[in-house]
Amino acid sequence: MSSDPTSEGDSSSGVLPSEQRPDRPDQPVVTEVQEPTIDESAHTDAENNDKENDIEDETPAKPLAPNKPTPKTHPGWSRDPAKLYALYTQTLSDEELSVFKEKAVYCPCCFTISRDLSIFSSKLPLKPNQTPIIRWSLDLLALVEATEARCTFCTFMAVKFFFRSGLLVFGVLELNNDIACCAAGDLSQVTEATEKAISKLREFCGKNPGAGLGMVVEPIDYVPEERRVSRIKISAQSREVISQKAASELLRHSTSIILEICTTKDDPAAQFIKGRPINPDPASEASINQAKTWINDCLHNHSECPSPTPTPLPKRILKISPDAENLSLYTSSQDNPAPYTALSYCWGESQSFTTTLATFSHVTAGFQTSELPQTLQDAVILTAKLGLEYIWIDSLCIIQDSPEDKADEIPKMAAYYKNAHATICAAGGSASDGFLHTRHECEKHPGLGLSKNLLSMPYFFPVDDEDPNSKEAVVGTMYFCEDTPHLLSWEPVSRRSWTLQEQLLSPRVLMYGSRLVWQCHSKQAADGGVEDWSGDRNASDHRRIQLALRDVDTESSDATLIVTSTSSEKDPNGPASEDIDKNPPTQGAAPTKDKDITSLLQIWYHSLRMFSRRALTYAPDKLPAIAGLATEFANLSGDTYLAGHWRSQLLRELMWSTYPNLKLFKPSQWRAPTWSWASVDNDLYWEWMPDLRDVRMRGVAEVLDVGTGLKYEGEDNVYGEVEEEGCRLVIRGPVLSMDGGKGGEDGLSSYLRGVYGMPPPSGVGTDWLQESMGLLPQDGGKVGGDSEWVAPVGAKLLVLWARVGRDGDEEDVEKDAESNAKPESEDKKVVTDDERKEMVKNKLDSSNRAVLSGIVIGKTDDGKYEKVATFTKFSLTVEGGPALGFLEGSAEVVDIV
Repeated sequence: MSSDPTSEGDSSSGVLPSEQRPDRPDQPVVTEVQEPTIDESAHTDAENNDKENDIEDETPAKPLAPNKPTPKTHPGWSRDPAKLYALYTQTLSDEELSVFKEKAVYCPCCFTISRDLSIFSSKLPLKPNQTPIIRWSLDLLALVEATEARCTFCTFMAVKFFFRSGLLVFGVLELNNDIACCAAGDLSQVTEATEKAISKLREFCGKNPGAGLGMVVEPIDYVPEERRVSRIKISAQSREVISQKAASELLRHSTSIILEICTTKDDPAAQFIKGRPINPDPASEASINQAKTWINDCLHNHSECPSPTPTPLPKRILKISPDAENLSLYTSSQDNPAPYTALSYCWGESQSFTTTLATFSHVTAGFQTSELPQTLQDAVILTAKLGLEYIWIDSLCIIQDSPEDKADEIPKMAAYYKNAHATICAAGGSASDGFLHTRHECEKHPGLGLSKNLLSMPYFFPVDDEDPNSKEAVVGTMYFCEDTPHLLSWEPVSRRSWTLQEQLLSPRVLMYGSRLVWQCHSKQAADGGVEDWSGDRNASDHRRIQLALRDVDTESSDATLIVTSTSSEKDPNGPASEDIDKNPPTQGAAPTKDKDITSLLQIWYHSLRMFSRRALTYAPDKLPAIAGLATEFANLSGDTYLAGHWRSQLLRELMWSTYPNLKLFKPSQWRAPTWSWASVDNDLYWEWMPDLRDVRMRGVAEVLDVGTGLKYEGEDNVYGEVEEEGCRLVIRGPVLSMDGGKGGEDGLSSYLRGVYGMPPPSGVGTDWLQESMGLLPQDGGKVGGDSEWVAPVGAKLLVLWARVGRDGDEEDVEKDAESNAKPESEDKKVVTDDERKEMVKNKLDSSNRAVLSGIVIGKTDDGKYEKVATFTKFSLTVEGGPALGFLEGSAEVVDIV
């Protein structure tokens, strides 16, 4: 096969003829990156191919570099690497080339890929938005013959590109490559997938003689300054001697494939290939050293990460013996600071070993590490290997059957994780799983140090005449596999409610899941594998919240955060969205050192959205599971916490909804008042909160009384469980009924289903699926909806917010004010900015139109009300008077439980 990266129209044959010289081209192709497509016009016949193949390359031959090391042998490749150097660097006679081909010295089908990948590591005169590409003319019959000859790369292409054997699993490694057991596997054992691929390709070539494809190879993560890559994309961009119909049939699975490429750090190719294999043994010395390097680098070189100043130990901490075989529960003193680790993990089931009132004396006296579940054992061993003596584990450092101790300690978890030297996050689904065992290794070749989904091929890099350090050509080993994006959010620990606050508050996290991942406030990295997290929306959101919280925490160290009530219409604050990336509204003329809490609230709402999508084993833990994070936010804002809400923002936060689901998922026993989001297990949606920067927005309700009944007394317990007795919310606001028109509760039900994008009741001839599919959550949230949902009898609308006037009203007033402004004439009145704002306000307040939002309330047996749903965009037009006046006249006092 021939490859000519200097030509835009390369259509050479896939089979390298004896006349063709395999010399390396001097210059690569550079082009703007674009989505590959099949070019119907690039239909090159065999005659044209033959003409192109007769063109000899006139590039002068480079001398063979002396004293070359002997690389490893690769399946389907050279048994004599020195001869392969000769093939790569100098012109050979037809007789020599024929001998090499007979002895399988190189693969004539994919040699160009291995040879020309080094283009991505070359010094290139690139323009902005340009990237080098490789053009590969793939002869399909040559691919079949190479696959039959057991070339690893060609077999991979035949099986994966053309027939997509197996499923691509996101979030975890694709372990079954259907080609060989691993990189050290024997390709002489033909797999069923390979046999099928060969059979189908041969059949296709029989029907389409001379068929080929024009392939393009481009780097995914190319950085010209680094000149190293870790992923490449191979795309079919043109067809050769194939009809459009045949090409479509052949490429029905895909027209491109993305490969992860990597090599070991001590391989000659390491200077050119950025990727490193995932370390399958997290307990290995190399993995432990990597963890130590990350921690030390963070502590001493990251200015945005917390300083290494020792902090007080938690109230109770586990002390580890020097050999890590024994532990004891140690009650610390505040005057004895020391570094410690904290464990974040999934319990999974009832713990076999915990600290209780009965076992307290045993754990304080000392016990063997082997008595613990495997995950806890591994955490202790890892802590000792990191050189630390203490570890905090919730099931052992909190007395599990003491409600008082739990109520006292759970709110302190925020400080425990924030002050930890490092948090060990065991990403498995159970405490019995462990995390230091080897994973993804080939059973036939243990100790290889490579995941079994990797395959290998040679990597060539020639002598660089312009680089004085380049003295000889390099032949290294490149490992490759189909791109398998690692989704942190798919790890079991990322789906557990309790672990959200643990991960958000920890300044340094070692996450042991499908691979070892490091996170701190300045860096995110992995112990091998592609470090691209952009495709994981939930993990990206988590990361942004973590960094935003860091920034707010840093700013609050020398600033006082202002808490402004939203109980009246005059509040100028308030986040317009849960999206923490948007520019927040500003307070206005605040003192220099003061900052409003808008950005902090945005982080809070976004955290609750993520929290609501996580699983909770024990229903009463809804509020305790986020108590640590609530404690942190309270410390930063100075606000008062009310069963999941902040007092200063209560009227806005009552607009939380379960969109797009009207059906409420509630625990079997009472957990929180209905006005609190903690009363439901639905995914939370915060986009319906009013934007108080909008000059047309008016608050039309007021909170008369609010309180929560705490289950346990104590200042810190305001963030924990609440009791039904003592929880109250009394609001005075407009209460409306939907009478007439569609009629009563049926009309209200129909309206709400429209707002929520819900299907109509059965029997209504509407294809609701078509209409609602676009509204379903895209990030794994709870969905669902009851097509038979109806509002409870007597349900009403409690209006909290009104957007008054019509679009353009404020512009009309501005024009009036402008016409009254003082130009040359003295008889015109000067209109100040304050007067102008007042004119706009009066104009809007006198409008007979408003768009309303608030909550739907239903009556309880004792005559009080409960929150049933949230509503928005309810249009109101009043005949003969202002909308605000009508709403004021409709006000009632309601008691919501």
